[in-house]
Amino acid sequence: MKRLRANKMTRCALALCLCAALTAGTEFAVSAQTLPEAIALHNSAAAGDAKDLDAAVSMLEALSEADPENAEIVAYLGSAYAITAREGRNVVSKMRNTNKALRHLDQALEMEPDNFSVRMVRASVQRNLPPMFNRADDAVEDMVVLDRLFQATDKAPRSMAEAMLSIYDHLLAHAASRGDWAAGRDIALDRSK
Repeated sequence: MKRLRANKMTRCALALCLCAALTAGTEFAVSAQTLPEAIALHNSAAAGDAKDLDAAVSMLEALSEADPENAEIVAYLGSAYAITAREGRNVVSKMRNTNKALRHLDQALEMEPDNFSVRMVRASVQRNLPPMFNRADDAVEDMVVLDRLFQATDKAPRSMAEAMLSIYDHLLAHAASRGDWAAGRDIALDRSK
């Protein structure tokens, strides 16, 4: 099995898998089961499995065409384009796919700004972009909103708490002055047990 180059996105694959749990090349029939399948392929591609990337993009494009107002589909499609950019060899196509990814991620956020999954996907992509895209501050802002959403959820699922652990680690390292991230991390750690 061909393995894609691993980088920071590999660490985010687990968070995206957990995020997907919250959402409970060929043509695909669009059904209620298709989104979880597409997310699973996406997460496999994010973790470095080359064989799943094209299938994830194809499924997510079909889902987006069938349900263009579904913010989670739009966000995951944007993330799939970011993975395509990451793995591309041609600089022009890397830029085109990155810009397409960012447009989809921004659109998904406009559609549902308080959707935990959308914020998690967008934050994960943005924090791994090269500095030339100037998205580090947006990633931190998404993470601050994720903290607010997490703290407002009395009975957050274990998967949400586990996903928040990497968010708090990032906030502790990159935005320590903006909040008590250690306390948030402790709450997430307790809820993830």
